[in-house]
Amino acid sequence: MRCFVAAASASAVLLAAVGVTLCAPIRAQPKASGAPQRFEVASIRPAKPGTFFLPTFPLGPDDSYVARGGYLRADFPLEVYIEFAYKLWPSNQERNEEFRNLPGWVTTEGWVIEAKAEGNPTKDDMRAMVQTLLAERFALRVHFATRTMPVFLMTLDKPGMLGPKLRPHDQGPPCPAPGSTFRIMRGTDGSVFPPLCDAVMKIPAGNNMIRTGERNATMALLADGLSQFGQLDRPVVDHSGLGGRFDYSLQWTGTANGGFGIGDDSPDPNATTFWEAIKDQLGIKLKAAKAPVRTLVIEKVELPTPN
Repeated sequence: MRCFVAAASASAVLLAAVGVTLCAPIRAQPKASGAPQRFEVASIRPAKPGTFFLPTFPLGPDDSYVARGGYLRADFPLEVYIEFAYKLWPSNQERNEEFRNLPGWVTTEGWVIEAKAEGNPTKDDMRAMVQTLLAERFALRVHFATRTMPVFLMTLDKPGMLGPKLRPHDQGPPCPAPGSTFRIMRGTDGSVFPPLCDAVMKIPAGNNMIRTGERNATMALLADGLSQFGQLDRPVVDHSGLGGRFDYSLQWTGTANGGFGIGDDSPDPNATTFWEAIKDQLGIKLKAAKAPVRTLVIEKVELPTPN
């Protein structure tokens, strides 16, 4: 599982039903602002073992970032850079499909990328520049394809009714300006949703509790998050029919099988499982099915010449 918390992303750190016709879900794709799609300067070198550092720019699938003047310095395997560049948050099943036929170093060997772009590019501008950098330095060639695979369909448990911890974003506090420093925002009802807009957060809450949430989220990003938070073996596809943006928070009890409240091995008979939490708090249910999913296909990749 990979969770993205605030400004960092790190490995190991956050849907055919009968009679239903499903279209391939269109996950969020990078939308560049028109700024130059190439770093002014960039270097790539192998990472030294045991010297990992947090990135200067958040490499998560969400839209959160703090403006850093176009500066990127990070230490991750190529897998992480690919997922950032193409705005992916794959389930374990999808990740296995994407990387299973590639050299092992793609997912195991770290690379330090240090690059500088002109001005203050947006997060999607940075994604586009990383795409160019990977193509030039790693000879990366990719395309997208639609594949039918086991999924979970995400729907409302009761049509037209949201859970108490899921609400339209415009009913809560507004977001700060993009790229600015975040601050905790309290709702009019006294509740505190996650302090960051556009960032998926996972926070230990004590007593084996796990808390996650996001402000200003699409339902599609919430669906991707549920697959990760629940350590599910298949992607979750949004089939709620809800458009717009939402704020949500979710809390459940960790267990011995990884701390994510799945299964029957919890020692606490009063524990709130992941499945109970999404139903009672978000008003959401997941239904096993098969559906077409748009996935990344990696055609070619090569080791770079470090500089």
